[in-house]
Amino acid sequence: MAKIIEVNDDSDYMGAIANAGDSLVVAEFYATWTAPSVAISEELTKLREDFPEVVHIRCNLANCVPVFNKYSVNIIPCVKVFRNGEELGEIKGAKAREIRDLVEANLL
Repeated sequence: MAKIIEVNDDSDYMGAIANAGDSLVVAEFYATWTAPSVAISEELTKLREDFPEVVHIRCNLANCVPVFNKYSVNIIPCVKVFRNGEELGEIKGAKAREIRDLVEANLL
């Protein structure tokens, strides 16, 4: 299964993306109290199982409000995909198929 990194602040977030190098990174912005975040968690678990080479970053709203604000995350859940520090795409909302398509489209 893919490595999961829980981040608590901007430094953790940026460090996790930088340390991933040329690996694909899926950054999940979520809140435990929202039904859509809970609903998408099962699909993201399947995604981690299917693509163990992908680095998965989780950012909980309860711990990371400044990160949410800095990166203009205004809908949760939100998934951003990165490689080499460059954002390749973003899916807002619990759109499992679109998230999987975005990840698959950006695998090497």
